[in-house]
Amino acid sequence: MRDRKIVTAFASAMVVVMLLFSLLGVALAADPTADASRTIDPLVAEPGEEVEVTVTFENLLEEPKSFGLAEVIPDGWEFTRGTDDASAFKDTNYPTIEWVWFVVEAGATKVVTYTLTVPINAEAGNYTIDGTVLGDEVENPVGGDTTITVVEEAPPVEYDLIISSTAGGEVTEPGEGTFPYGEGTPVGLVATASQGYDFVNWTGDVGTMTNANAAATTITMNDDYSITANFEAEDTEPPTPPSAFCFIATAAYGASTAEQIDVLREFRDVVLLKSSLGSEFVSLYYQFSPPIADFIAGNEFLRTMVRELLIDPIVWVVESTGDMWRN
Repeated sequence: MRDRKIVTAFASAMVVVMLLFSLLGVALAADPTADASRTIDPLVAEPGEEVEVTVTFENLLEEPKSFGLAEVIPDGWEFTRGTDDASAFKDTNYPTIEWVWFVVEAGATKVVTYTLTVPINAEAGNYTIDGTVLGDEVENPVGGDTTITVVEEAPPVEYDLIISSTAGGEVTEPGEGTFPYGEGTPVGLVATASQGYDFVNWTGDVGTMTNANAAATTITMNDDYSITANFEAEDTEPPTPPSAFCFIATAAYGASTAEQIDVLREFRDVVLLKSSLGSEFVSLYYQFSPPIADFIAGNEFLRTMVRELLIDPIVWVVESTGDMWRN
């Protein structure tokens, strides 16, 4: 009797095991009803960045069927629906998002797009999206991309702008010294000359400067730059020609080393060039006297007349008043 009970219990257990294996075999043997894949762009993102997700699936059945797509997104991430032609949409079961198609034709393909925004306070690490396509009571896993890697936000790139100036002025905007600026920042520059000086130009790393010859200009920061504002003293005296001061006197005396001509040169430097009116007279004299001097130098009679009747009296008056104009 006891042996019969043992045999009966063993047989019952074997039936249960066989039924379980039979059921599992049916489940494992179920053919997929959809081919589904996901793409994520970008796969690596920073906090606050948007990520575009695309899910595509195809009805593998030979007849029209209803299908549903469920995507489980990272908790706390903002979801924005993109493009799809689903018959119904549900996001109230967040973080599970669902799309339903009442009829998908045999062999037809459906495309769903949506956007995820990485939380601004998201920690660095890997975040997963899980998805399934349900069709004809078969769950088809969504393949392709599944992971988004969040990295810490890169610090902004900064470059140093070193500003200096030569004697005779200063850089009043933004000042002089070393200043940090973010990459691509346009920096306004203003160079101001001191009294008696003029701005000349900017030198140094002026490749991204809008105008290196303008006192007010802009430089765009794409690297570490060092620049200098250059100044020079104003030119307050007219240039002295290389020839002698008195062309006519030189022609009259026949040499530029005559003692009388030295007196006239001294009078020019001490008296005439010290005033605007005298400087203007000297400038006009240099402009018009050379052809007259050439004409006199070629005629002995004219040379004598000009020397004795014009130049000698002028030299005498200048020399006689020397104590006055020299002091």
